[in-house]
Amino acid sequence: MRRLVADLAARERPDATPTTPEMTRLWLARALDLPIGRARPIDDALGLLRRAGTRPESLRATGLERGKLLADLLERADVFLADRRLWDDRQSAWLATRALREPVGSLLPGGRAVLSGLTRWDASTIALAEALHARLVADGGAGLTVELALPEGGPLEEPCSGLLSELEARWGTLADPPGLAPRITPIAGGRASVISAHDAASEARVVTREVLEALERGTPLDAIAVVPVELSEAFLEPLRFELTRAGLPFVEPRGRPAIAAPRAHAALELLGLARGPLARDALIDVLRTPGLRLGDWFGASRRDLAELCSELALLPLNVGRSPAELVRELEDRLLELERLDRPSAGRLRATAQGLSAFLDALCQLAAPASRAEHATRVEALLDRIGLLELPVDALRESVSLAALGRPELLTALGSESAAARALATAIERTRRAATALGIEDPVSLTDYLEELDLALEGATPTRGAARAAAIRVARPEDVSGLDLDFVVLCQASDQVLDRGDSVDPVIGAELFARLSPSERPVSGGERRSLLLAVGSVLAHATRIAVTFPTHEGTSTLGPSRLALWLAARGAPFRREPASPLAAGARRTRPLPVPGASARRRTEIEIERQRFYAVPGTAPGPYTGAVGSLEAHVPASDERPVAVTALERTLRCGFLGFMNVLRASREDPVGDAIGARERGNLLHGALSAALEATRALAATHTPSELEARALEAARAFLEQRGKSPLRRAGLVATLWDVRAILRVTFQEAVDVHFHAAEVGFGGRDAWPALALGPFRVSGRADRIDASTDKRRVRVIDYKTNLPRSSERELELQPFLYAHKCGVELGARSVEFAYFGLNRRAPELRTVYEGPIESDDIADAFARAEAALLALREGRLAPVPASRTFCTRCSARDACRRPLSAPDPNSEGSDA
Repeated sequence: MRRLVADLAARERPDATPTTPEMTRLWLARALDLPIGRARPIDDALGLLRRAGTRPESLRATGLERGKLLADLLERADVFLADRRLWDDRQSAWLATRALREPVGSLLPGGRAVLSGLTRWDASTIALAEALHARLVADGGAGLTVELALPEGGPLEEPCSGLLSELEARWGTLADPPGLAPRITPIAGGRASVISAHDAASEARVVTREVLEALERGTPLDAIAVVPVELSEAFLEPLRFELTRAGLPFVEPRGRPAIAAPRAHAALELLGLARGPLARDALIDVLRTPGLRLGDWFGASRRDLAELCSELALLPLNVGRSPAELVRELEDRLLELERLDRPSAGRLRATAQGLSAFLDALCQLAAPASRAEHATRVEALLDRIGLLELPVDALRESVSLAALGRPELLTALGSESAAARALATAIERTRRAATALGIEDPVSLTDYLEELDLALEGATPTRGAARAAAIRVARPEDVSGLDLDFVVLCQASDQVLDRGDSVDPVIGAELFARLSPSERPVSGGERRSLLLAVGSVLAHATRIAVTFPTHEGTSTLGPSRLALWLAARGAPFRREPASPLAAGARRTRPLPVPGASARRRTEIEIERQRFYAVPGTAPGPYTGAVGSLEAHVPASDERPVAVTALERTLRCGFLGFMNVLRASREDPVGDAIGARERGNLLHGALSAALEATRALAATHTPSELEARALEAARAFLEQRGKSPLRRAGLVATLWDVRAILRVTFQEAVDVHFHAAEVGFGGRDAWPALALGPFRVSGRADRIDASTDKRRVRVIDYKTNLPRSSERELELQPFLYAHKCGVELGARSVEFAYFGLNRRAPELRTVYEGPIESDDIADAFARAEAALLALREGRLAPVPASRTFCTRCSARDACRRPLSAPDPNSEGSDA
């Protein structure tokens, strides 16, 4: 039908050519001085008026300002297009109607014609059908018969019967109207089933399972159609995956959108970089795209380019960066690298020069130019780097893999090829639109890329609705009117299928109501076309399955009126679980028979879950009884154990085990200062500040001491960061230092700063602390002492102070106080935490007394017990309190559920 309309319209206007959407949008954007994106809905409204045959004088007769503006636009467009020997393609049906007044020769077959499956009915379509019938009768034929699907009952009957009534009322006044052949078909009863799925992934699994069962019943492949009500990539991607995994050949008339292909996405990202600003991560994505021809700038070595991308990734994030700024920052980075690794810096410098030339080539695209020149520049650059064609090596490898029964890469290259063709087509359409309209004024790259994005939406080539021995995955209108054995109607939720009628927002409800019915666009035309298409598909199908999801992202969906009506009429209804492993889930492939390894892993997991769920269960090899760790925890003079490791063991055996493995939670890569690094910087800055004021306490005031100390701390921190984000973090650290120093210098005590970061054990100046036959190590953040060293205070800096209820889990206060007192020959020792929560310093004393006391002896006993448990491998993941799990540094590796019972709470034995 489309081909016939195009041929007849060309016959009627042989001196002109039809427009493309790019042409009409571009003209309207210039006429209204609007961006192309804002002109698009107005252009769509003009298209509706043209198809409805609305005359400008009828729009003016409504008396509305909106009608006058639309009438002026229609007339101005007609004059402009006539001057350029063009006609609006949306008038093609009216031109074809005029052409049929005269004989058209071989364009029409003789005899009787049947029009079936047409779902987009408006005034131009109806007039065309009438003219076609009249022409066939005048040529001696039997005329035209319009076949309309009429589902019997249900929500689809109303739009289908409404169209039938409209055509009957109109054609009932004609002497010789086209024939009407309604195809009345019941769709309820034993022909249909309804399935509710949880989300898109489970619905895709349901659809594939339904297709497999249809094939088991003997249904031919090409007599099956999967018909999504809405072509949503969120559903189509899992559907493609499930169909491919099941080994089912399928064809999509529409295919993936071009932007979904990696090479097309890289091309658009590249053009976005040229438009600016220069996003670091987008540049890295483009440079890492496989198969690009970048040898003109970076040579043939992919290794050097990979090194350059790694260095770029270390630069700070900056959304407003220009190419020159990026090159300068990279140069600073290379100067820093030269001090550490001169050979690598030498290799990278040549690659960095290539990056500068590459960015210069991008900047040349950003200069204002005509659309034709923009298209030429963009096409030349994309062709130069190979984004408009497939790499030969990848094509050769994909063919080889396909011959071995692995067609995935070949399929992916097919999508890449289609996307490359679509991108080239979109570029050509923008050029052709500007040339046809005679528009040569310069525009910015930003405006041109907006036009290119819109052109790309309609540039993906269609490949027909059928292929031999393959399942169709198509929109309802693509398979409307075809006789099929089995149809799966997907995505049939209430939000998709039950949308209400709406008037085009540009036309507006008031203008719509004032237009005469003969020149009024169809109300809710898109929705009516959809329902007509769905009704036609279901009326021509022998068997039907209707599926819908109940969740989409964070939205909750419901069944459509069609699904509810079918279920109420006795159609089998079933709910599909979200997980393919759930009981009752229908899988697209049978579960494999588990091997010995899988069975063993299952037994281990069951044992682990039982241990977590039942407090008091004895640990096994996989739940904490790991065997002797003496070789890993010698606790000798050469390899002492850290006191903090023993504290972690008291908190939870597994946490102590993670310390033995030297496992730690990595901070995300970025420019921000993480909690661990911030603590190290705070300790270093305080050490530098207090060392700088050690000998000045007797001769300077507290404010003078604070100023001198802050100067030393600032000098220490300024050497640790250059990027704006790091500098902001260092400023916050300096404020923490100021808060602690202020309390320190104003404190009236008989002890003063003696030393910072004093360690014992291993290679430190003090020997390890003896713990029975074992040795432990540690590091005191700060030691204060009286002038005669008889009184010593040990301070440990904490971001958050430990709870007083956790005293039985603390070893540091007692072991550190004892060790420092012994080494300095003190009689009285004190241990205090210096907490800094929200920059409100708090000094909390935990222990104060002699270097030998019952509290210290008790801490030694608890420390030795923890060390013995660590060496013997008694490391069950049982925390001293379940609340520790939520803030545990080993949480990422631990398998203990947060919902597990607290083994130390009252009544846990029950």
